[in-house]
Amino acid sequence: MAGKTLKLVEIATRRRVAISMAAVTLVLFGLIALQDLKVNLLPDLSYPTLTVRTEYRGAAPEEIETLLTRPVEEAVGVVKNVRTVKSVSRAGQSDVILEFAWGTDMDRAGLEVREKLEVLQLPVEAGRPLLLRFNPATDPIMRFGLVSGEEAGLTDESALKILRRYADEELKKRLEPVEGVAAVKISGGLEDEVQIEIDQRKMAQLNLPLDLLIARLAAENVNVSAGRLEEGTQRYLVRTINQFASVEAFGALIVAPGNGRPIYLKDIANVRSGYSEREAIIRMNGREAVEVAIYKEGDANTVSVAKGVRERIAAFTDELPPGMQMENVDDQSEFIDRAISEVVSAAVIGGVLAVLVIFGFLRNLRFTAAIALSIPVSIIATFFLMGQAGISLNIMSLGGIALATGLLVDNGIVVLENISRYRASGEGRVAAAVKGASEVGGAVIASTLTTIAVFLPLAFVEGVAGQLFRDQALTVTFALVISLGVAMTLIPMIAAASGQDKLPTGPGNGRGSSRIASGYAGLLDLALRRRLLTLGIAAVMLALAVFLMRDVGTELVPQLQQGRFEVELEAAPGTPLEETDRIGGQLQRLAAADPSVDFVYGVAGSGNRIDANPTESGENIARMLVAMAPDAAPGAQGDVIAALRQRSAETAGLEANFTAPELLSFDKPLEIEIQGYDLESLREASDRVLAVLRDSDRFADVESSLERGHPEVQIFFDQERAASLGLTVKQISDQVVGKIRGRVATRYSWRDRKIDVLVRLAEDERQSIDAVRELIVNPESERPVPLSSVAEIRVAEGPAEIRRTDQERIALVQANLAYGDLGSAVEEAESRLAGLQLPYGLSMKITGQSEEMSASFRSLWFALALAVFLVYLVMASQFESLLHPFVILFSIPLAAVGVGLALWLTDTRLSVIVFIGLIMLAGIVVNNAIVLVDLINQLRERGADRLSAIREAARLRLRPILMTTLTTVLGLLPMALGMGEGAEVRTPMAITVIGGLLTATLLTLVVVPVMYSLLDRRRDPSPAGGNQPAENAAELMQAV
Repeated sequence: MAGKTLKLVEIATRRRVAISMAAVTLVLFGLIALQDLKVNLLPDLSYPTLTVRTEYRGAAPEEIETLLTRPVEEAVGVVKNVRTVKSVSRAGQSDVILEFAWGTDMDRAGLEVREKLEVLQLPVEAGRPLLLRFNPATDPIMRFGLVSGEEAGLTDESALKILRRYADEELKKRLEPVEGVAAVKISGGLEDEVQIEIDQRKMAQLNLPLDLLIARLAAENVNVSAGRLEEGTQRYLVRTINQFASVEAFGALIVAPGNGRPIYLKDIANVRSGYSEREAIIRMNGREAVEVAIYKEGDANTVSVAKGVRERIAAFTDELPPGMQMENVDDQSEFIDRAISEVVSAAVIGGVLAVLVIFGFLRNLRFTAAIALSIPVSIIATFFLMGQAGISLNIMSLGGIALATGLLVDNGIVVLENISRYRASGEGRVAAAVKGASEVGGAVIASTLTTIAVFLPLAFVEGVAGQLFRDQALTVTFALVISLGVAMTLIPMIAAASGQDKLPTGPGNGRGSSRIASGYAGLLDLALRRRLLTLGIAAVMLALAVFLMRDVGTELVPQLQQGRFEVELEAAPGTPLEETDRIGGQLQRLAAADPSVDFVYGVAGSGNRIDANPTESGENIARMLVAMAPDAAPGAQGDVIAALRQRSAETAGLEANFTAPELLSFDKPLEIEIQGYDLESLREASDRVLAVLRDSDRFADVESSLERGHPEVQIFFDQERAASLGLTVKQISDQVVGKIRGRVATRYSWRDRKIDVLVRLAEDERQSIDAVRELIVNPESERPVPLSSVAEIRVAEGPAEIRRTDQERIALVQANLAYGDLGSAVEEAESRLAGLQLPYGLSMKITGQSEEMSASFRSLWFALALAVFLVYLVMASQFESLLHPFVILFSIPLAAVGVGLALWLTDTRLSVIVFIGLIMLAGIVVNNAIVLVDLINQLRERGADRLSAIREAARLRLRPILMTTLTTVLGLLPMALGMGEGAEVRTPMAITVIGGLLTATLLTLVVVPVMYSLLDRRRDPSPAGGNQPAENAAELMQAV
């Protein structure tokens, strides 16, 4: 390797123009690639999860489980690589969630699942199963609230109708053509619907069944093309024009011949323009609004798409109807812009601090500029490699660049410092550049390879952690590889062309540096004389660090502080949408009245979702988003949450769940899964678990999936009575569904919109249980028969939802944390539940984020061990020794001393991000020991004895070691300070690396020489010609 390194450096010093042009080319390509890089908040995360969603309107959860969920589970559960099958059966909807092993080809898995669904036989009334794939990118990137001001002078109903029509007819058309916009979804307001409310008694008198009426409406509302007609030289298109031109035209439809005069639809039904049944009520700061949600295309740039949408909105804002306003609710691009700006600022500030450190040591502007040049060249060239690898600009990849900023100059410092030493000894500038760079080339390459090697194990990390940090690992790797090339080519070239500039040869400049050097020499002499005591002190410090690490707490991923939080409210099952909106409105007004709150956005009902999340939905569910004002005090958000939590606790039958927007989609912090079959036993067990957890103030928002049932009107048919009337259960069921829920018979064309035409009973005939009993079930017969004659009608309570895991029913108890870390919460939960007695046949386990955390930590421990092994392999190959890499590896546990102390002092919890920092440290902290041991070996090969070589190598390598450490630490300091958006993701890693690197450097300068003197038992070289060996290695260095 030494010969190849020498040849590379010689080429760099001779072919200066070629090297300069290569550097310019890399920078040019990097700048071009930068223009095309996508800008997103996070890397593209591929979750190995598929959701099969099937709808069956009007079916109860138990029917959904039997008719939909179980058949789907049995069909798709045999697909290859399926790890877990979960399901949620709710009223009208079945969600079967397939969790695959990480690394599964999800495109192939999706094809296999579709093949299984194609041959699946489901009820005819059920919808077609939809296959959905969870991806955070499927969330809307922007949301707006369209509201009408009081100055418009409209009633609430008129305003909501106008808002909805304007959103459907104008906003949708104007925003969907924006480049990168995939869809614009509209929710809320009043949606037009033609309603035909029939009189069942009049229909019975005419012997007119509902099915026939619906078929007649569909058959009459058609335009048909009849082909072409040629007459002479003229060609005509023949069309039948029979679609209803107005709502009134529906009433003129002839439904029966009658006696002497036809019977029109208006004779047996009330035909009117109305509004479809509302699924959601949306409010913006208390005013009812219409939501406009913007979804981007999968590969589109979030920031660019959002910018295009804002520009398009600005272009027609003045054209909005009087009193109408569009208010921003959520804009991902704003957070991305701020987060990326903070990362860029941290990288720039860190780079400037690193350059100032270099100048403080070198006191030479030309040489400082040469090293500083490696930062922009390496970073800009990295953009080109990022583009080739398909990496976007996100907080992880840019965090990798910020992280690498301090590392980029390390190689250049070692190379230039060695060149300066040869220049000071009288070598010519070219010879000094060639010898200086070649001498440390092996150590520089080895130290770079060890840093790169630690990122390879991330490929073996399972779970979201591996995907989350892939971009960061590749970015740091690209930057370090380029910085190595710059250090071995560009810096020797600049040094060879730098005139007569030379640098001091000592460990530093000035009186302060001299004191540091002399103090270190004295400390090293003492350590070499008291070797066992030195190692004992290091061992005690390591034990202290391990003790401190036990108290720092654990969590999966730090929670992002975006200055906003969400509240999910669940009223008693069966609560009407309007009542849910009223309850939610009380909390919204309470939050909006706080001066520290910027705005409050609320949704009562299911809203409009197109993702694969099986979230709670229904008329009794409300959600609200509370955004804090930019100038809100640090503790204001906690105070608002406390006030809302107290008010919700005072509202009878209301459960509230408070969460902050998640960086990633995870389960609740604590989930307890109780498995069994009997729903009553599961409910009893979940009630016991609820009582145990609610008894602790650590757990908040404790709830169970079986805590409350859903009120139902259950109809039990008398098959014998029905058969005597010539009716089947299916016929009667169809009559009940058609008359209560109604059916869409056809669609009315108005302008360029299609409006549903709904046929059902008049409201007063379907709004009470007694009215249900009086439903006529045989409209074709001369003698009407009410439903109560062929069925028993009961009011009962059924489960609101039925959850299953691996085809077994479960009750899921979930809780948030009021305080403390996740690890301590799990320990307390295990302790409290240890003595809990469950009904026979039930089992219980703790899942949620704690399960994901345990799996991630196991993978990361393996990755850390593998990283250390790879570092050892690289160093063994470099030194051609099995012993010297072992000596260098002692710097890794020394880093743990600083990590434990840093986490404890900054109250930073052990998380996936801290673990990644530990893995990185394994490759970084050995670099100082590598250059130190490498020089010790070189001096011993030249004839120095062991102790002299250790002392001289330590003296000569003190300055570059201190310089590289300080540049790395100061480069990371802006990230460690935790300022700006997204800092929660960057700060723990920076704190980990800074703490570990500082203590590892200080201890490496003492402990590694001591370990070398103890473990390297090679005999010192014999004196030549009977003379004594050189008194110290310094004489050898002067001779060289």
